[in-house]
Amino acid sequence: MENIVIGTAGHIDHGKTTIVERITGINTDVLPEEKRRGITINIGFSYLQDDKGRKIGIIDVPGHEKFIKNMVAGANGIQYLMMIIACDDGIMQQTKEHFNICQLLGIKQGMIVLTKADICSKERVEAVKESVKEYFKGSFLEKAPIVITSLEDSESYIRLKEVLMSELDRLEKQKDNRREFRLAVDRVFPVKGFGAVVTGTALNNEISSGDFLMLYPQRKKVKVKRIENHGEEVKKLQAGNRCALNLTGVEVTEISRGNLLSKSFDLETTKVIDGYLTLLKECKRLKNNSQIRVDIGTREIIGKIKIFEKNELKGGDSGFVQIELNEEIIVMEDDLGLIRTISPMMTIGGFRVLKSRAEKVKRGNQEYIERLRVRLTGDDIEQMKLYISDENSGIVEKDRFKERFRLFDIEKLKQKGVIELENLLIMEDYLVKSEKRVTDLLENYYKENSLKQGISKAELKNKLFKELSLKEFNVILEYLSKDKIELREDKISLKGYNIKLTKEQKKIKDEILIKLKDAGFNLKRKDDILPKSNREYEAIFDYLVERELIIYLKEESYILSGFFKEAIKLIESYFNTSNHFEKKDGIKLGEFRDLIGSSRKSSLLILEKMDSMGITEKKDEYRILRR
Repeated sequence: MENIVIGTAGHIDHGKTTIVERITGINTDVLPEEKRRGITINIGFSYLQDDKGRKIGIIDVPGHEKFIKNMVAGANGIQYLMMIIACDDGIMQQTKEHFNICQLLGIKQGMIVLTKADICSKERVEAVKESVKEYFKGSFLEKAPIVITSLEDSESYIRLKEVLMSELDRLEKQKDNRREFRLAVDRVFPVKGFGAVVTGTALNNEISSGDFLMLYPQRKKVKVKRIENHGEEVKKLQAGNRCALNLTGVEVTEISRGNLLSKSFDLETTKVIDGYLTLLKECKRLKNNSQIRVDIGTREIIGKIKIFEKNELKGGDSGFVQIELNEEIIVMEDDLGLIRTISPMMTIGGFRVLKSRAEKVKRGNQEYIERLRVRLTGDDIEQMKLYISDENSGIVEKDRFKERFRLFDIEKLKQKGVIELENLLIMEDYLVKSEKRVTDLLENYYKENSLKQGISKAELKNKLFKELSLKEFNVILEYLSKDKIELREDKISLKGYNIKLTKEQKKIKDEILIKLKDAGFNLKRKDDILPKSNREYEAIFDYLVERELIIYLKEESYILSGFFKEAIKLIESYFNTSNHFEKKDGIKLGEFRDLIGSSRKSSLLILEKMDSMGITEKKDEYRILRR
């Protein structure tokens, strides 16, 4: 019986608040206007304590049609319903709407309470009882207990409480510990000496005092200073409980109802949601592109609905839809929401979120619709595969995957074409497609860059793998390098690819190398080596640099690789002379210049290149050997 929230629903003035007060001793009407007018405007909260000291949260939601939005906010998180109907009125319009809302929001268990029996005849009470049985036939309340109460009969409330406690003892628990803690804020207020306090129903997992949460959509990090559950401070709270959280790191003016608190710090907002919509039988029709009100969590947002497979849905129909919202929101797959008409405001259907950050696609996109169908009806393995393929088109971090699917069999996934690389789960066909994309790109690249050994990693990532993190990109490259491609430092090339120079290109190559050979240790600028504006010479020169036959230093200066290696040998030999350390602390620039027989500027650039490679190190006016 732990982690239970029950709720009341029914028409205005049918006695919901009275019922709660009689079985709990708490009046949930707290606003002066509620006291004065005798109706519940905001969501009321109470709790029921049994003889074992356990507390069960009760939400008394408003019944007046103008306050349906508040009712929806309260209904989220309710696991058991007390459907309250007055004997004098019987089933009214709001009775039907409230019941529809509760069904659409996934409530599956409950009871029926008939009130005001004392002001009606026995015949009237029996007639209402029979009409109630008939109306709820085929619903989750079809076999629900029916309890009759009367203001004049205090024993009737004792019987009600006994039946309720018996029902709750056999209640099926509904937990979702797959995801991190979430709470949709339904109230926010300041408490003197404490600061900001928010209330709501814990939707997933657990929360502990001292935990850090992210406040969305503000993306503000806050800390849980104190947790209360029905007036008592607790250190830890499980999903399914009503709670009040005292937060630090945020002002009360920065929070409002509709905000979301979560232990997950990387949730993303969306304005486009894919879902599966069920239209109420009472609704005549809903046309494609209709403007609607969307109630989800504790938010109400205006949006437009796209019906994928039909031009309209008729009462009782279901179908795949895409909802474009006017404002950003944070939702998750499997969250439940309602749609209502703009004017007059009437609940016409409910939907289950299938994809929280949807792609805008054409209505006739059958492949996309089939993917939504898998999200709705697919088995566990199909759902998991689809989730992986939708993340970066086929790659997801294992830790993130485990948060979405706490119970998963990696071996079964491997049998279905999922590959595990390091901490990543990757679709096999994603790797196959990636290999083809890379090899195709390289083949086309060589057609225009025949003298290039390969493309740089940065360029390849920018062209084909923008959506991947650097870690994911490197894992993919490492996997592909086992077969079709080679990794050479920062370059990626086709395995076995070798550059073949033409006779004319070999002639140009020799011409460039002779000029640098003649220069020796005196560096040459590129402009001094090549004819002006000659693309063929430029390409051959770049080829020689890439092959490290020519070494680039600074200031557009180059040296033949053989001479640079000789310079390294000469300085190493200089430091290996037997009497060197008896006379000197190192080698000065002028001494190195004399050693290689070069100009001062060329000698300096050569030394600085050696410094950058870790061969030498500058100490005051000297260079010392580091290796």
